[in-house]
Amino acid sequence: MRLFGDEAPNKQSVLKTITIDQNNTATVTYTSKEGKVIATAMAFQDQPDLLSLSQTDAAITVQDTIGKGIATATGLVGSKRLAILEPTRLGLSYQNQCPDPEQAGCFNTQLNCQFELWVYVKKIDGTPFTTRSANASQNVRFIASRDTAVRHWTFLPADSSVLVSRDTNVTCRTASSIRFDTLVLPAGSYQVEKRLVPKGGN
Repeated sequence: MRLFGDEAPNKQSVLKTITIDQNNTATVTYTSKEGKVIATAMAFQDQPDLLSLSQTDAAITVQDTIGKGIATATGLVGSKRLAILEPTRLGLSYQNQCPDPEQAGCFNTQLNCQFELWVYVKKIDGTPFTTRSANASQNVRFIASRDTAVRHWTFLPADSSVLVSRDTNVTCRTASSIRFDTLVLPAGSYQVEKRLVPKGGN
């Protein structure tokens, strides 16, 4: 809305592409589902070869949603890609609104559908996350909450390019809100993936 105003297209139908040239200058292109370029702009970031701007907009919070996803053999999977140009905070939460158990697949309403929620943050280029780089801007940071209900992150044991968190007590009979510790991600491209797996599934 900040870019297109009232003419903003459905965000699900727009592809955002970030291109970084030899001078480390990033250009952002928005493409419609018909393949037409609807906007192109230089992305704001500090450039060593350019003069600093005297005034810049205050930082904004961008909210996005991963939809219901698709059904697989083991559960529901949904994902979204994310590209950032500088170290950025990422806060994630899961909202489960289920007023009608039958709509969630619990056709026998005597059953209490139990799920495990798995959330992954994956580096697209496959390079491992690090917390010990001499260049602090290349490190991932975990901002741990003192609230014991907030879920923590760990490195996926088999793949250090993936962070994982989970909640094992999701039910389709009651609404729930699950929060995760805030991450500070270094510049790069990521995929955020949500998996809702029936209890006892893989």
